[in-house]
Amino acid sequence: MNLAYAHGSLILLVLLAVPGHAQDKESQDPALVAIDGQPIAPGRIPTGTRPEAVTLWNKFTSDDRTPPIHSFDLTFEAEIRQPGKFNEIQATIRFLQHPRGPFLDASFAREDRRSVRGPRGDFLVEGGEAQPMVGLDFEEDLRSLDRWCALSSHFITLSQPERIRLISLERRELSAEQPKQGPAANQHEVRFEGTDPLVLPSAQLAQQARGLEWLDLQSPDFRLYETRLARAKGNVQRALLGLDPKTGEVRMAMLSEAVRGAIVLESALLILVERYQNLGETARVPAQLEVREVNPNTSPWTFEARSGTTIYLKRDGRLNPPDLSPAAFIPGK
Repeated sequence: MNLAYAHGSLILLVLLAVPGHAQDKESQDPALVAIDGQPIAPGRIPTGTRPEAVTLWNKFTSDDRTPPIHSFDLTFEAEIRQPGKFNEIQATIRFLQHPRGPFLDASFAREDRRSVRGPRGDFLVEGGEAQPMVGLDFEEDLRSLDRWCALSSHFITLSQPERIRLISLERRELSAEQPKQGPAANQHEVRFEGTDPLVLPSAQLAQQARGLEWLDLQSPDFRLYETRLARAKGNVQRALLGLDPKTGEVRMAMLSEAVRGAIVLESALLILVERYQNLGETARVPAQLEVREVNPNTSPWTFEARSGTTIYLKRDGRLNPPDLSPAAFIPGK
C-alpha cells in the first residue's frame, strides 16, 4: 500500500533527530565523545577547534538562551517530485523529539487517514481504525515515515543550531582553483581546500554555493533517510553547511555518513533553505525547505536536478505544545 504517492498521503520527511527532550541532561550521550575526548553536549565546541571555525560557528548560532524546541504542531504545503510524478498536498504534522522517539503524527487535507509513529509502533489510522504498518504492503509507507521524521528533525535543528552536539568542527575554505569557464569544464563542481569537492546538479546551484561560507562538522544530530555503511561509531553523520555571509543562516547543506572525511554519495542528502521566518516571539524557523536525494544515474554521481520534496510553512501552528507527550502518539488514546 503506497500512501505516499498512490493516495497522496505521506510526504517525504527529512529529519534529524536531536535525541534530547527539553533538558540538556537528556541530550548528553555518554557513548559519544568529541575529538577532544570529552562527552558531547548541546552547543559545546570541542577544545582545540581552530579559531576561524569558532568565529564562523558563533556567526551561525545564537547567544539567546531561549527554551529548547523539542516538539511542534504545524501545517505545511508540500510539493513532491519524482520522475514522472508530481503531487501537492497539505499536511499537518505533530512531532516530538524524545529519547525513545522520534514520534510523529501526520494528517492530510481532504483525506480521512493519518500515519502515526509512536511508542507502540507505526500505524495507519483510517476511519477511526488503527492498523499496524507491518509487512511488505507497508514498505513504502514506512519509508515515507522515516523521511517525514528526518525532515521534521532538520526543521528543528535549523531553528536552533546552537544546540547541535558537536563531535568535530572545521571551517572549509573554497579552493582558489574552481572550474574554469568553457564547454568542457564541470561548472557543477564546488572545490574546497582539504576535502572532496561537492558536485551539484546545476551550474546555478554551484555558483550559489561558491558565494556561501562553509562549516564541516560531525554530529549525531542529523538523520538521513537510510544509511549504507555499518554504524561502527554509532549514528554519526557529517554535515557540510553553507552559510549566508550576511545573516549566518544555512542556505545549503550536504548530509552524509561520516567516513574518514569522504562524502558517501549513496545515502547523501542535499538540503536547500530558500527563506526563514519568525514563529512566535523568539524562534526563527525554515519557511521553505527542500530536500533532494542522489541521482545514481549521473556520472559523477550528484543530486537530483528537480526531484525531491519542498515544504512551505503555513503561519498557523505551535512550537512546544504542552499536550504533546508520548501518549499523544498512541492511536486511540
